[in-house]
Amino acid sequence: TTVRVATVDSGIDFNHPELKSLINGGYNYISRGATKPQDDYGHGTHVAGLLGAIANNNTGIAGVAPAVEFVPYKVLSSTGTGTIADVSAAIQTAADNGARIINMSLETSSPNAVMEAAIKYAYNKVALLVAASGNGYPAPVAWPAAYDQVMAVAATTYANHHASYSNAGTQVAIAAPGGDSAYAMLSTWPSSVRCRDLSPISGYCTSEGTSMAAAVVSGAAALALSVRPDL
Repeated sequence: TTVRVATVDSGIDFNHPELKSLINGGYNYISRGATKPQDDYGHGTHVAGLLGAIANNNTGIAGVAPAVEFVPYKVLSSTGTGTIADVSAAIQTAADNGARIINMSLETSSPNAVMEAAIKYAYNKVALLVAASGNGYPAPVAWPAAYDQVMAVAATTYANHHASYSNAGTQVAIAAPGGDSAYAMLSTWPSSVRCRDLSPISGYCTSEGTSMAAAVVSGAAALALSVRPDL
């Protein structure tokens, strides 16, 4: 069973061969009125690939979940910045549009009443909310991950140890691979956006962080729901 997953991020590359057939709708909060939430930053495409890039196609990588319908909400600009208002609106819209999982690979250092209301709204719609714990250790778990209704994800290294950057605390529900500078996470990337490691493979790049760990957890949840949609 295909599982609808909302990514509240920088959008997705609609032209990427591993993702384009999986995208259905979405909204661009950065450029309202734009035809689609095209990723011009790279982060959202990287997250989406880890979560559900097509497997067994002899290309690139395989995401964790085999049956995903992506609904991207672009709330981060080409520089990776955004507003609480846009993030909150995207969370509520994703819930209204039937997302089973809402992946939020983003963080803010303080709580916000508008965001909390959106989180509770989506939670009551029976959406699983997954968010990155933050990359500023020893800082506490960031928001929206710190809310009770959200599954906060910390990051582990290739050696299965606590990643030195990963925020930690009692709100953390689970840890997952996030990579580090020595062994980063390879995933999809917009071909029009410069990759930090200048990979010779067009459309792919490496990165590390709790954003990547959250994507892996959302992928695992989507895999479980694809087999047991009654959960």
